[in-house]
This record gives sequence, C-alpha cells and structure tokens, in this order.
Amino acid sequence: MDAWEEVIGPVSAECRAQAKAAVVVEVGSGEFPDECYRETKHLNGCTVPVIDDDGTIGAQIYIAEERAEIAKADTAVEEFTHLLAGCETGDSDADHINPLYWDDYGADTVEAVGCAGLEL
Repeated sequence: MDAWEEVIGPVSAECRAQAKAAVVVEVGSGEFPDECYRETKHLNGCTVPVIDDDGTIGAQIYIAEERAEIAKADTAVEEFTHLLAGCETGDSDADHINPLYWDDYGADTVEAVGCAGLEL
C-alpha cells in the first residue's frame, strides 16, 4: 500500500481493509483456480476476490511456488497492485496498460516502487 500511496495517492479505508484481508498462498503450476486462466496456461500469480461469511471483502492471492523467493515477492507486489487498482478504480488493469502501475513503464510506478522497497 505504501507504493500505491507514494505514486497514486491515499488508499481508501475500504481498499485498505480489502488489502489487509488478502491471503497469499503458494501453489504448484497446475493448481491455480479456474478463475485465474484467461488467455494463458502459464501463470506466475493471480488474484481472486473473496467475500467471507461475515461480509469482509478480501482476496486470495496465488503465487507459483516454483519461483525464486525474490520472484515470488515481485509477483505479490504485482498482485496487490491489481487488487488495489480494482478496488480503487473498478478496473484491475489485467492487461497492464496503465503507465502509473507497472514497472515496464519506469521507476516511478507502483510496481517499481513496491519492488524496490522489498526486504528479503
């Protein structure tokens, strides 16, 4: 959330709660849920929205377990960017076209700032 706030602005209370309710799970390459597959059969990560029994909105974030630890952390940053984008704007930017979010667009993006702040 710090990277989002540094690049985009404040995270709403609703989206902060959703991000805090998210659970990260490592899965094998063939164990991603069906909701994760769009146009590819190979995934590094995926976010699936979840509504708990008590009405709490969160997400299940899946990370490919066979990746190196730093790659897993990078993927988690990407998936949290999707989660916050979806919550704050209604568009998770699944195709990575928003130049404010993705490190392909430079060092002053949410993903780049988030990955630069990783401590492993």
